[in-house]
Amino acid sequence: MGQIYITVSLALRVLFLLFVTMNSYEYRVEGQSLLKGFFRKALRPPKLSSPLVLTVAGHLAIYLATYLAYAQVFASTLNFTVIAVLIVFQVICDHLDGEMARATHSDSAMGEFTDHFFELLNQCAFALIFIFLFNVEHSLVYIVSAISVGAVNTAKYYDQYKRNLLVKARLGFAEVKVLGALILLLCIFPKAYAFINLPDGSSFSVIEVLVMAISFMNLIQIIRALLRIPHISYGMWLFQGFHVIIAVLAFLTYDGLTAMLIVFGYSILYVGRLLSAQLTDGVEKSPDFFLLLFIVIQYFTSFFDSSNTRLIILIYLVVNVLLVVLKTYRVLKMHKQATQ
Repeated sequence: MGQIYITVSLALRVLFLLFVTMNSYEYRVEGQSLLKGFFRKALRPPKLSSPLVLTVAGHLAIYLATYLAYAQVFASTLNFTVIAVLIVFQVICDHLDGEMARATHSDSAMGEFTDHFFELLNQCAFALIFIFLFNVEHSLVYIVSAISVGAVNTAKYYDQYKRNLLVKARLGFAEVKVLGALILLLCIFPKAYAFINLPDGSSFSVIEVLVMAISFMNLIQIIRALLRIPHISYGMWLFQGFHVIIAVLAFLTYDGLTAMLIVFGYSILYVGRLLSAQLTDGVEKSPDFFLLLFIVIQYFTSFFDSSNTRLIILIYLVVNVLLVVLKTYRVLKMHKQATQ
């Protein structure tokens, strides 16, 4: 039985190498954020068995912060402090896991996919923290921020897919998270919280103005990324068009939180497919058509009950995202085993 297992295993590896075309892995990056240089001087990777420990710890920290913001477990002052610390901890872990992987030569395509893909989920969690803690009442803020986050990630990773080069902006998501942590620490003081959170009459609150400013910064990064890309296929333009239509119709149909989750989920699905293609077979995938069709029918015909369709849409997105993750891990694992 042992010999049969070895023979079959070798045969599968040969077939995989013959029939599955994989891109050769090489992590190429250009530029660095403002915090990167500071972290490299101030922090040293800890002596751990694997950088995965830091990766998991960072992700758990931001998800715990999201839960604390939602459940209001502690008194407001302590809650703001703990959440701010958890956010900064996640930023540090996100830096150190990459440094440790490169220092120990344990960086891999699977590690890159995990780091980049779950960073998208972290962005969604970070947005939820501020939605739970502050009064974000204007629909325009929800729509603009959701579209800008999805579009900037798409442009960034589409650029990497086309040129096999990840360009990091000077002011990126790490800087936004640290700014958010500082704002939370300021909210320890009641007067500061009132100033940041409460709008003056019908105007936008300070936190909403900051969100719109970050969205404008994302727009600049999107334009720069699109100008760098040598040839943009129709799939990218289709996604951007679908993305905007889905966002507008979702916010017109559902509450702000549900609509934001739908928009984030749709962009995460497409970016996940881009990351998978860039690290595996190189074949560009089309954006999802079903969700667009479903939401258009829902909005213009009211054929379905919106209270039920929100759950259907979110389940559909979660299942498809999980399928992308599992398929990518399976292909990368098979390739690693076949080349050993």
